[in-house]
Amino acid sequence: MELERIIEILEKHQDWRRDQNLPPKTEMQSPIEIGTAIDYALIELKKLRLGGVSFSLRDKIAMEAMNGELASQGGVDGCVWANEIDLAERAYLVADAMIKARSNES
Repeated sequence: MELERIIEILEKHQDWRRDQNLPPKTEMQSPIEIGTAIDYALIELKKLRLGGVSFSLRDKIAMEAMNGELASQGGVDGCVWANEIDLAERAYLVADAMIKARSNES
């Protein structure tokens, strides 16, 4: 479940829960949907607490490509880096090419 959807469900639930009107003017969300949103919200909160960041396959491949590029650069004390923006863009081009080649194998 996407984070935006989680927030939307939980905000609607809060609106319904706090509605003082009789009968309520806001519609109650499905209990199953609320429970699912809470489950996913807890997963997201635990990631924050643990400092976890989720990366896509594309991100992981780009990071490996960037690491390889940086490792291959020499220079004085090994500290000559390419332009960071160009480096990041090239890394994602490599990732996109690898993912495309991977999908062509099937």
